[in-house]
Amino acid sequence: MHPDRRPLIAGNWKMNGSQAMTRELIAGIAAGRPAGPEVAVMPPFPYLAAAKEAILATDVAASVKAGLVLGAQDLSPRGAGAHTGDVAAGMLRDCGVELVLVGHSERRQDHGETDAVVAAKFVAAIDAGLIPVLCVGETLDQRDAGDAEAVIKIYRNNPDLMSQIETSVLEDQVVDWLLERVQVEEKPVPFGELMDQENG
Repeated sequence: MHPDRRPLIAGNWKMNGSQAMTRELIAGIAAGRPAGPEVAVMPPFPYLAAAKEAILATDVAASVKAGLVLGAQDLSPRGAGAHTGDVAAGMLRDCGVELVLVGHSERRQDHGETDAVVAAKFVAAIDAGLIPVLCVGETLDQRDAGDAEAVIKIYRNNPDLMSQIETSVLEDQVVDWLLERVQVEEKPVPFGELMDQENG
């Protein structure tokens, strides 16, 4: 991690939740968030507006910025156009999103996203002024098999992905800084465990 970068704790809702749950969970996170790290919430696309409203409400209630950051779970590598069902980086930015996941293991597994697609999404996020969170995590099966650390090492040392990002973004020194800033190891907490913690 870059020495000037604050640690990031990001909660990915995946394909779960409701508007009511989004508001309730964000209020709970804001009330109990730890000091120091940035805390991001990443609800599904339909709940981004409810999440933004809830973040603003916690800011007003506390009379100070609660420090929660709105993130998205995915984006299209393309700009606006005839791409039914896709969401462009600029649209996310317009909704108040600051961070966006790219390369999540579930996108790779369920949608066949390649390193080339991940690199294109990374660049699309940067071009729109979003901070891409490059996921290097394992699938649930790999995690259950005890292979999480081995998979993460493979992703972190993947020259193909890194080179595709480098050829897409300006100078090497800029890329080095960007990778230090946005590359994170994904340590997922199952959604059920998160809800148990909130309800416990």
